[in-house]
Amino acid sequence: SRQVCSPRRTQNPLAAVSLPASLSHGPVWGMREPCPCVPGVSRIPACLNNRRNASISPARDTLFPGVPHAFQEHLHADHRPYRRVIFFMCAFVFIASKTAYDGTLRSETANMIQVGQQIEKVAEDFVTGNLTAVRGLTQQKALASGVLYGSASLVMKDQLQQTLKGNPHYAAIFAFDAAGKVLYGYTDDGQEISGKQLDMPEVLAAVAAGKEFIDSTPFKGTKGDVLFTIAAPVLNVMGQSGGGIAITLDWTRFSDRFVESVKFGQQGYPFVLDAKGRFLSHPNKALLLTDATQYDFTRAVLAQQTTQFQYLWEGKTKILVSCTMPITGWKICSSAYEDDLATVARQQRMLLALMGLVAIVALTGSIVLLTRRLILDPMNRIRQFAGQVAQGDLRAVMDGAYRYELDDLARSIQSM
Repeated sequence: SRQVCSPRRTQNPLAAVSLPASLSHGPVWGMREPCPCVPGVSRIPACLNNRRNASISPARDTLFPGVPHAFQEHLHADHRPYRRVIFFMCAFVFIASKTAYDGTLRSETANMIQVGQQIEKVAEDFVTGNLTAVRGLTQQKALASGVLYGSASLVMKDQLQQTLKGNPHYAAIFAFDAAGKVLYGYTDDGQEISGKQLDMPEVLAAVAAGKEFIDSTPFKGTKGDVLFTIAAPVLNVMGQSGGGIAITLDWTRFSDRFVESVKFGQQGYPFVLDAKGRFLSHPNKALLLTDATQYDFTRAVLAQQTTQFQYLWEGKTKILVSCTMPITGWKICSSAYEDDLATVARQQRMLLALMGLVAIVALTGSIVLLTRRLILDPMNRIRQFAGQVAQGDLRAVMDGAYRYELDDLARSIQSM
């Protein structure tokens, strides 16, 4: 029968074993010592199983019985990098989502600017093209002679009627003499306005000075449409004005086709302001030719040639960009809610978040599997071997293959 021997320290048998640097410090107890009671028999010192020993943590000692405290600290520290990997993956997903959101918002804003510039170019071509057409009419011999001589021939009437019918954007066409009397005029609804005095002082003043005229302050027609007039003088051989030819253009028809058909997101839209700050184009027809200078954003648009800013409208943030049409001074504006423009960005953010979650789950699963295969399973075999030896089974065999530092650890424990 064995007697219970009191624990005592012995020379450290690990002194000749090459250990990792992190394990080579701290108090290390001998794993086995000769039993003084039974010659030739070795035993486990009682101090290794003493839970009250300050140098060995009870939780770690039960996990790896007989393994020095420094070994167990090293094994527990191996789990910390996984948390950092997951943290960095989450941070990457967040940064990528924020970058995608901001990038999409910038892209949509740039698209609004580009669309506004395209509308401005098309509108300017619309005005200048029709002004060229009026200029061409003043150079036709039949029309020019009728204006200069103050008489409307059948040829003049026929040419003006055919010109009006051939263009859907013409609301009216008329020729007038130097005194402002309409020699012959015709509207798109079939009304003749011949013999009337032209009530357009700005048109008469420009034509009398031998200049072309573009109306920058449109007016409302009988149908509620926004109309504006362009005119060109008819000059005699002396270069003096003897009257002119004018066309009234239907801006609303042009706007329906080229302005109001454009959308930004679900609720964004372009609109047009004249030089006085009145709405010339807007999805809400009731606002046409109403004064918009009561709004801060209108005053900001009128103050500059081009603008890009944000403002609050009904409690939501709106983005507004604008450019100026040089030939008329009109403002081509594009406005949309920020949340509306960011719909695509939010969808991309959700997609990135989902992809990030899948990546995190896949990475975590891979780490768990690798950890179990390369670390936990080998450590469990080492723990089982150490437990068998601790219980006195001196013929225990350590099974399995070990890699890297675990191979060194396994060899060291087997040597002990």
